[in-house]
Amino acid sequence: TNFYVDVTDHLKNGQDNLIQVIARNADQPNSRWYSGCGIYRDVRIVKTGKVRIAPNGVYAIPRLRYTLTDDLDAGFFFVQTDVISESDGISSVTVRHIVFDPKGKEVGMKEEHMPIRDVNDAELMVEVQNPHLWDVDDPYLYTLVTEIADTEGNLLDRVEMKTGLRSFHFNEKTGFYLNGRSLKINGVCLHHDFGCLGSAFNVNAARRQLEIMKEMGCNSVRT
Repeated sequence: TNFYVDVTDHLKNGQDNLIQVIARNADQPNSRWYSGCGIYRDVRIVKTGKVRIAPNGVYAIPRLRYTLTDDLDAGFFFVQTDVISESDGISSVTVRHIVFDPKGKEVGMKEEHMPIRDVNDAELMVEVQNPHLWDVDDPYLYTLVTEIADTEGNLLDRVEMKTGLRSFHFNEKTGFYLNGRSLKINGVCLHHDFGCLGSAFNVNAARRQLEIMKEMGCNSVRT
């Protein structure tokens, strides 16, 4: 479970700073044993301004539109942005969402200027023409770039995230459907450790593990 700690007031500007992140697990009651008891995910320092996108502050909801003949017409991302403001001098911002395909081509854009107080309640719709759908055998991902700028166009913050366009629903009699077709969920419970490699996250080991799962016929994972 990730979390964020604001250390701004503890840093000495213009000087060398030593920051220690310590995991102390001795005092909590623990009835289950897991390999590792320390920090086994990335620890990052995030430097930003007084007006910024909140951590994990961009949420994209995919939607698809079909024609009357059930042909795929367009895809949409409905994007919500959580902005934090600690500035008295900036009262409004431009929120901009740009969608790029895997080759870096811009395929959708939406921007709107609004008071900061209204940003967190706004939901902007970005349309993608001729969308390429994400699927278990074709994990096609777009890059959604979210930017906020002041009234003079100065960039205040920028966040990138990978996301896909797909639809799904459950039918009480026939099960799960992905992009309109029936799909049986073949899942496993997969713990985070890598055996003798330990618990610290290893990208290559995780990719190998998931490739083995997929070769077995697995298409979903309970983490």
